[in-house]
Amino acid sequence: MNNVPSTALAGGVLVLALMLSACGDGAAPEPTSTDAPAATAGAERVDGPASCGALSLVEGASISGDALGKCLADYLAFAGSGAFTMRSETVSSRTVWRMGDEYEAYAALDSGVRMTTTGGRSWVDFGDTGWVEADPSTPGMEVGFGIIKAWREATGPEVTRRMIAAAPEWKVGAWRDMALPDGTSRHLAGVTATAPFHWGGATIDAMTLWMDEPGRIILQLATAGAAGFTADTTTHYAQWGGEVAIPDPASSASVR
Repeated sequence: MNNVPSTALAGGVLVLALMLSACGDGAAPEPTSTDAPAATAGAERVDGPASCGALSLVEGASISGDALGKCLADYLAFAGSGAFTMRSETVSSRTVWRMGDEYEAYAALDSGVRMTTTGGRSWVDFGDTGWVEADPSTPGMEVGFGIIKAWREATGPEVTRRMIAAAPEWKVGAWRDMALPDGTSRHLAGVTATAPFHWGGATIDAMTLWMDEPGRIILQLATAGAAGFTADTTTHYAQWGGEVAIPDPASSASVR
């Protein structure tokens, strides 16, 4: 496998991942306040990627898709690891990821399906199969391989960059205290695509990235459709950096 990862956004951000790993409650969190902070709040950084430090989260600012996409991809590399949950009307999932010499990630869906990519190999557990290596040459594994390949690629930084760049313009809205899926709230700036855009065979009708500083997404709200199916997804980036646990089935006796 190459060294290209996908979030948290990471996140926290990616059409195929949204469609494959969305979760249980489609309702978007409601803002609890519309009070704006001081004009410089969230707009200045003392560290982090230069591509993010160049962006402003002052209400009314316009950010090009190219600039925002580069910032988000660079922030994934800067953070090095993280965790996020996705929810839609039909399914929920939790993903952890880290970046070292290569991208590694683990996702667990509420259906019992699990996926992991580590050590240059990818695996899937369909809930009652135990870990099975995602190898397209294995009879009956074609669909499973396609699913894990789409998940792995859709959550990677480079794919994140290209997807966000597919929307030419993003606008910074008012800072708000946003209620999060874990019952907490954060004071965040909403960065919204100014028009629907197309990516990877899907139409993203709406997407807002709620950040507390340029590049660090805390909440992502999106409506995306493909092949006659439309999903509203809520993604909560609960962790940036720190330790994460990623199973390595190659070292387990449960591998099939």
